[in-house]
Amino acid sequence: MADATDVAIAAMARVAEEWGGFLLIGHGVPIELLMRVEEQIKRLFARPATEKERAARGGGYGYGVPPYMLYFSNLMWSEGYTFSAADVRSEFRRIWADGGDDYLRFCDVMEEFHKEMRALGEKVLDMFYKALGLSAAHISGGKVECHIRDTMTATMHLNMYPKCPEPERVMGLAPHTDSGFFTFILQSLVPVLQLLRRGPEQWVTVPAQPGALAVVIGDLFHATTPASKTTMASVQNAAATFDFLAVNCVPESHVWTEQKDYPVVPESAGNDAVPVVDMADGTDGAIAAMARAAEEWGGFLLVGHGVPIELLARVEEQIKCLFPRPAPEKEQAARGGGFKNGYGVPPYALYFSQLMWSEGYTFSAGDVRSEFRRIWPDGGNDYLRFCDVMEEFHREMRALGDKVLDMFYKALGHSADQIAGGEVERQIRDTLTATMHLNMYPKCPEPERAIGLAAHTDSVFFTLIMQSLVPGLQLLRRGPDRWVTVPAQPGALAVVIGDLFHVLTNGRFHSVLHRVLVNQDRERVSVPYLLGLPQDMKVAPLDAAICPRRKAAFRGVTWWQYMVIREKMFGKDASALTMLRVTEDEGDAELAQGMN
Repeated sequence: MADATDVAIAAMARVAEEWGGFLLIGHGVPIELLMRVEEQIKRLFARPATEKERAARGGGYGYGVPPYMLYFSNLMWSEGYTFSAADVRSEFRRIWADGGDDYLRFCDVMEEFHKEMRALGEKVLDMFYKALGLSAAHISGGKVECHIRDTMTATMHLNMYPKCPEPERVMGLAPHTDSGFFTFILQSLVPVLQLLRRGPEQWVTVPAQPGALAVVIGDLFHATTPASKTTMASVQNAAATFDFLAVNCVPESHVWTEQKDYPVVPESAGNDAVPVVDMADGTDGAIAAMARAAEEWGGFLLVGHGVPIELLARVEEQIKCLFPRPAPEKEQAARGGGFKNGYGVPPYALYFSQLMWSEGYTFSAGDVRSEFRRIWPDGGNDYLRFCDVMEEFHREMRALGDKVLDMFYKALGHSADQIAGGEVERQIRDTLTATMHLNMYPKCPEPERAIGLAAHTDSVFFTLIMQSLVPGLQLLRRGPDRWVTVPAQPGALAVVIGDLFHVLTNGRFHSVLHRVLVNQDRERVSVPYLLGLPQDMKVAPLDAAICPRRKAAFRGVTWWQYMVIREKMFGKDASALTMLRVTEDEGDAELAQGMN
């Protein structure tokens, strides 16, 4: 980079086209800073396991494996920590809860590194623009170019690859492409990074050169460099957005015929009629109906809730306008890398080898306008209409969530005074957070061979689900196990109990396994509105949920910790909830302590 002539630009263009990655020197980042960063990383990963585990990631930031590793059945020989580069101090309070000198030294070094790398990122972006043939005036004045520069975000991954007794039998990180624009990689003087060179394909080790940074082109940079000009190649290409409407049979990648399954009840009736709770009936009878449904089913239909049916129709209309948008627009909002929200499959879908017959978009319900600038970077009437409807829906559903929570408290036997004045109950109500998933299930030519969403439980407290008038949601009814389809009733919302509410209620209100089937003749839309606590807040059984002289059945756990357990238990016979159960010995000791 010290050679800022056209020769350097041409060299960057050539290696980006032919390799998708290169070594960068003369970049101006002080070599002594790179050494201090390496020193701090080594100190971080040497800390006790208990400290690192309390910062465990469960799909977002923190200590643990990156999300793409969930595709693989085997583990990799490395430790990692992912975080927003602009949020060092709050993130690493999870490691150093009380601060201190080690914390301050670590944060100072990482923040200095971030400032240097962020400035370098803008310089490299401008060099890439020039490599594409853009003039200086276009770079400084182009609407899209300026928007990219102004909104570029940075995520950092800290990686530690310990010494390995049999290196030929393990992998530090499996082959992958990066999902973003481009990645700077600081590596120690131990050569381990390899790029896949095309024609013929062969792995080439990147030299560990003092002071040099490796640069790797990502998938979104590959997608945004037009073929009519220079095309920057990502090191490996990820699969494009699947066009469901372009096929007349289900491809092998989406076939689910060999899944473990249970009988399907042909009709929701009799003992297998999905319970209906009418909130308009504010009597003890409605509370008792909710308690019975939560205990026996783990889910039910909610009517009389007060959310206007015409609003639900407008929400459905906006979702049907969102998903038909061009694939490049949706892909620029893809989840992954630094984005835990966005367009794409939910994290649990990464556990499965087969793909599902659906599109999805996940976002924080309180952050609609900034999130959907990723779809509509220039705003406009479509953007404003979409945001207005989603924000109105969020207000209605958030208020409904509080009412449903109070009804659950009453179903547990809480008095009005306990609900209003209880410390834990008030803290839950004040910190309840909402996430929305927008789901589109296209028409499927062979619905019996595909699945809309595979069977799963929700990890949160409870989920309010708006669904269109096409049935597809099914709940697993216990004793004997069988699938029951939830009726698509106009204006009704489905309610599904999640795993952490199962813990909060000491197992009295149980989480329910549910899935979504697809339809040959009609598309289906749904909006799960998930309510839970902040990711680092511990959930433990409420006192009111524990019978006198009985023990708590579950240990306290944060959402982050629970997601780590879910990852570890996937594919095993035992569920993640069983790992939280208190053993008989633990319970007896706890009970004896409480009696002394």
